[in-house]
Amino acid sequence: MLRQANRVIDRDGGYVSGATQWSVALDGVLVYCPAIPSMDAFMALTDAQVAVRKLLSHPIRWQDPEDWTDRAVYYQGVPAWIRSFTPARGEVLLQADEGFSFPPTPITQELGTDPTPEERNAVLVDLLSDRVWWSRQIPGVPPDEIGDSSHG
Repeated sequence: MLRQANRVIDRDGGYVSGATQWSVALDGVLVYCPAIPSMDAFMALTDAQVAVRKLLSHPIRWQDPEDWTDRAVYYQGVPAWIRSFTPARGEVLLQADEGFSFPPTPITQELGTDPTPEERNAVLVDLLSDRVWWSRQIPGVPPDEIGDSSHG
């Protein structure tokens, strides 16, 4: 779905800018809507085409909550679990395994606002991020039981 909205950016000069928000639904279920809209409809179509290809080849069926709920993953090499999924923002909430923390981000380090390792145990990540390894095998847990919340 594409939706274009024109907005007045500068009230004095009357500058009007267009922004095109788009989303992807699979099997009639909203699964992805980027946080930042595209600048025009042509860019939105290109971005949506790339997203659809990635979603169709994604190892997780996002339209099926049983496939992603409490799924074991890696984020930047850190073992983690998917705890929630917000399709309207195209994000998943990842929680690090007990005893692990996510690496600091360059921006928080630069600003001096970097949280302690104990505070870096959860992170919001774009659904199409290449920083996530979406399939993780857990020793001693059969593949059909991965995602069971009793393991995380």
